Amino acid sequence: EGVAADGSVCVPCDGGHINPDCLTEFCTFTQGYYGNPNGVQFGQTTTEIIEEALAANGGSITIGSGIRSLTISDAQCIIDLLPGAGGSHVLAYTSSNGSCAGDNRTRKGRLKNNLATQTITYTLNTLYDPTLLGLDLNTCLVDLLDPIDDASLIDAINNVLAELAVANGAALLDFANYALGGGNTGGASLGDITATLGAVNDFYDECAACAGAGKKEKTSPVVSISNLEMRLYPVPTTTNLYIEYPADFESASQVVVYNLSGQIVHQGVNNSQNGTNRIHIDVNDYPIGMYLVSIQVEGRTFIEKFTKIEQ
Repeated sequence: EGVAADGSVCVPCDGGHINPDCLTEFCTFTQGYYGNPNGVQFGQTTTEIIEEALAANGGSITIGSGIRSLTISDAQCIIDLLPGAGGSHVLAYTSSNGSCAGDNRTRKGRLKNNLATQTITYTLNTLYDPTLLGLDLNTCLVDLLDPIDDASLIDAINNVLAELAVANGAALLDFANYALGGGNTGGASLGDITATLGAVNDFYDECAACAGAGKKEKTSPVVSISNLEMRLYPVPTTTNLYIEYPADFESASQVVVYNLSGQIVHQGVNNSQNGTNRIHIDVNDYPIGMYLVSIQVEGRTFIEKFTKIEQ
């Protein structure tokens, strides 16, 4: 539960009893978009969005696990590989960068593995919008699908959910990579995992809010951190974190801190003023590791990472 601007309790995706100021927003792109070299969304080209996602992850992404993995550090490689073709398969071998998936490609250059391409797409989406790691796959996906028209998709997603310890976006990504690496997926088929990834990638395409009661609402996009005047300091930190961000007028801003498992570790409201605003968060009791800060203000979402280290 969180607190809305008017002080009321915010319960996203709960049977329609939702304060509109508290809608849970997620932003994704489809694999078709990432494979379009001429795409432009929210003032950024496809290449710029991919390059920013790669940079946010240290310059590359890796799907799969162990000896069956694929590492990509080039935006053009991703554009060439997507959208995928063929069925859903375990990765054949470890590949990286220069080969751009090598013999796993079709004659047209696409990747012959829809599980791999949906995992690449979902990985990029979680880097574009890290709050996807905390996506509740029950209330913000299954409950919003049509029980008749989407019956087969719901069955596939439920097969996946039965194998997850936690029904959130972070666990789904881990499970997809485990499957690509040849892991035992129990009662979930590779096709089920592909369908679940695709459902998330498609459902929140270009930003929507999980509005509950079987519906979603289109919302404003996540704003690229490279276009913001948002600053976290000191980074890394041991006890205290300070956040500075701009606002154009007085408004209530939603502040959320997530760990990399998608769990909310801090949530609150800051009364923003015109100009530069400053927030203090005590992280002394946070476990060592990386965290994500999300601030929603004036219809925009600001996201940045920070690391808690040992004193």
